[in-house]
Amino acid sequence: MGLTKRIFIDKDPAYEAERRKLTEAWSAHVSEFAFRIPMKRKNRHGSRPYWDPFWPSAVAEAAGSLGHESVNVNGGIFFRDLDQAKAVEALAEQTWSKRRDAYAARLAGR
Repeated sequence: MGLTKRIFIDKDPAYEAERRKLTEAWSAHVSEFAFRIPMKRKNRHGSRPYWDPFWPSAVAEAAGSLGHESVNVNGGIFFRDLDQAKAVEALAEQTWSKRRDAYAARLAGR
């Protein structure tokens, strides 16, 4: 059994102090990031699959290319600043649109 599993999953009492210290440090770090972009989005075409397959990669690529510091928590990507989040979302929309159009063109060419 790994140490991380002992600390966080099994909640071994011997590691209570370390668990508390790590949890508090992570909570303090994450609290600085208040602006969320969801990594899941309903498919706008109303067909299967339910979740849009192009959205998560478009958001991740946009966040990486703009280089803004972010954290991923519970299916969302969080930014420190609203302007950063809006810039990433706008770029992700452009990327998503290109991928969706390319996919539609491939389907039409069958």
